[in-house]
Amino acid sequence: MTDCNGQPVLIDGPAGKLELLCEGNETAERVMIICHPHTLHGGTMQNKVVHTLARAVAGAGAIAVRFNFRGAGNSEGSYDEGCGELADLIAVRHWVKQQWPVMQMGVAGFSFGSYVAWQAVAELDAICLITVAPPVSMYPFERLPTPRIPWLLVQGEQDEVISATEVLDWARLHPGVEISSLADCSHFFHRRLRELSDVVEQWCKRVFQD
Repeated sequence: MTDCNGQPVLIDGPAGKLELLCEGNETAERVMIICHPHTLHGGTMQNKVVHTLARAVAGAGAIAVRFNFRGAGNSEGSYDEGCGELADLIAVRHWVKQQWPVMQMGVAGFSFGSYVAWQAVAELDAICLITVAPPVSMYPFERLPTPRIPWLLVQGEQDEVISATEVLDWARLHPGVEISSLADCSHFFHRRLRELSDVVEQWCKRVFQD
């Protein structure tokens, strides 16, 4: 079993080695896999929003697993338009199940990572979903059904990368989603990471108790 000490490890992925790290309580009953933003725009598992999500999940009593998609950080391969990244996520899921066979699993993502997470809900048999600033006008989210699991969407209202109005209008079409909209907040949650962390940690604590 891998130690949840925040040290990177390499696992086998569909396009070569994938780099990941785990943090949290090894006696936890739940694990959350977290997906980073677009590789070609500098996204990695060290992104500050991804790091904040991981700390919030660990603070809620779960194990947080973040990883680098192919072509990011020390992961091998190259960007693959979301298809290969989905395969990477599924490979991480298989590794997690080998490490902690009986744990329930959730999935989260920031920006592009939220689209990859969205696609994988059924494949991962996820118990919950977190999407942060999902780029709903850039990727075909609508091709997949609404997740029938607890789902948190966090969106900054002053997002300079995607339209917050489009995201929030889209989210309200989906029954069951819990929306947290942060006023005067940018795409990368500049100076709002603590608030993001609090929202995610409190939501996870509530969901994990159900």
